[in-house]
Amino acid sequence: MIHFEPFPLLEAVFFLANRTAEVSWTSFLDTTFGSSGQRSEALISASHIITELEHRLNDSITVSEPILQKLFAPLQLREKPQQQPASNYIASLLWPNKIEAFLDWEESSFFDQLRKGTGQVSKRILNLLDEDASGQESPGEIHQLFAKINGSAIAPTAKLALLDLALNTSQYIDWLQEALTPVAAEFRRCREWMEPLLQQFRDRYSGESEEAIASRVCRSDLNGIHRYLFYPTVIYSNYVVVMSDDDETELLFCIGTLYEFLRECYAAAPNSGVQLSMALEVLSNRNRFQILTRLLEGPAYGRELASSVGVSPGAISQHIGALQGANLVTVHVDGRRTYYSLNTEGIDHFVKAFQAYFHRD
Repeated sequence: MIHFEPFPLLEAVFFLANRTAEVSWTSFLDTTFGSSGQRSEALISASHIITELEHRLNDSITVSEPILQKLFAPLQLREKPQQQPASNYIASLLWPNKIEAFLDWEESSFFDQLRKGTGQVSKRILNLLDEDASGQESPGEIHQLFAKINGSAIAPTAKLALLDLALNTSQYIDWLQEALTPVAAEFRRCREWMEPLLQQFRDRYSGESEEAIASRVCRSDLNGIHRYLFYPTVIYSNYVVVMSDDDETELLFCIGTLYEFLRECYAAAPNSGVQLSMALEVLSNRNRFQILTRLLEGPAYGRELASSVGVSPGAISQHIGALQGANLVTVHVDGRRTYYSLNTEGIDHFVKAFQAYFHRD
């Protein structure tokens, strides 16, 4: 099913996570095209909409910076000094699977549902620490959870953050409500401002089959998938975020409103360095480079990659979206699991393009 309206609460999450990680649309453009690089009129116009939206959302924030850091600052899940902080954050442990939380719940009851599920937070912490813990019961006593956290190999700062969350879950939900509510409200007020981007999304995907969209965006075999859900995202306009339900027979695609437009720009300018700079920007993130390194050993599903790289399964989805955008990774579904593989054709193209660009006659 294709929907043409974004989720304000989810967009608020995307925005605050980006902001706390010091990521913006302008920084993406400067990294990809260069601060003085040529940009089409269409891209300039669309970028103006997104940057103005970011300014308006930023002005709507009412909570303090320390609270935002508690909720959205990246968790460092490994103690290795060369490892960059992971891109998952405490707030993502407050809700269950994103499909259930953001699609099945009414926005008016979202935070009430989170409060009813506080007992599940400890289980999500276990899942974060141990990919084999997904079938385990939640610890019966808080001291058992503390022992699990303290006995893990994650960085001390991450241990303290998880312990604080376990002790003060209700307080974190209150903070999350205070953080998201005004930003989501401002996002709704900006609906008319975003209309040109959402119209592009409607024009591109109206009348196209779900299977065709999924195959083009995923570039993979989608056998076993019984239901597709497509939604636009404005904050992540340059990405595709792919999420699955528990048995991995349903896929949710949050497709950036400019995702395919940007890919067409790259394809139309093969000798300009745009494609190379985009791929190099993606690979400059250590976690994404480590994902590719792990995939050299063969296909892997989300939790395998999360364990290997040291990030949450939710963070893997974001990294995979970026790697797909650079044509470096493909996705395929086998039974109940979604597997990721190296796109050898895309990598060969990248290597040849790199050689051709820097070895001109």
